Parts: sequence; structure tokens; C-alpha cells
Amino acid sequence: MPLYFKLVEEEYRSDVEAALLHATSGRQLKSGEIGLRFLFGALAGLKRNDIVFDMMMQPEHPSYIRFVERGETAMPEFWTDDSRSRNHDRMGHILEWLYKELLGISSLSDS
Repeated sequence: MPLYFKLVEEEYRSDVEAALLHATSGRQLKSGEIGLRFLFGALAGLKRNDIVFDMMMQPEHPSYIRFVERGETAMPEFWTDDSRSRNHDRMGHILEWLYKELLGISSLSDS
């Protein structure tokens, strides 16, 4: 989150970036859902969209690609198969990343 919000002083920035890259070297989703937006945004800011893409495509649970493999056409409410809502904004931060980082679409005030 400090990288995402640009709160890291310049003298510490390389150390904090290295720590984030080390923590994400396994390319598995290990943050809570609330933190995903900041994780994806910080990695994108470091030009490491490859890590976010790998996280999205990981076959192990939890995984966004598993939604696609199960035939989901919208974001379900939970990572597991017992989702109640089939069109939920929870875990939708990957959609923000896809639009902004992969497709280059963002609002004028967000660019």
C-alpha cells in the first residue's frame, strides 16, 4: 500500500520495491481481497504486470482462471464453488487491472 499511495521516501523506495518483488516471487495470490487493488496497482507501477498476469492465471486455489474454467461469466462472490451471487464486485480488482493496465482504458481523472 505505501508504494501504491506513493508514501515511501525516495531513499527507501528501492528496498521496499525489492521486498514487494520478493514477496510476490511465487506469483500466488496471498493478500486479502481488500489488498488486491493495491497489490496489483503497486506491481503495475513497477512495470511488473507479468507478475499480476501470472497471479491471475495460476491454476492453484485461489485463482481467477478457475472462474473461467468453471464457466463463470461474471465475478462470483467467493473463491469456492458455493458462491451465492454470480455477479459480484468482490475480488473485482483484477477487472480494474485488466481495463487499465492491459487495455489502457481509464477515466480522465485516474490517468
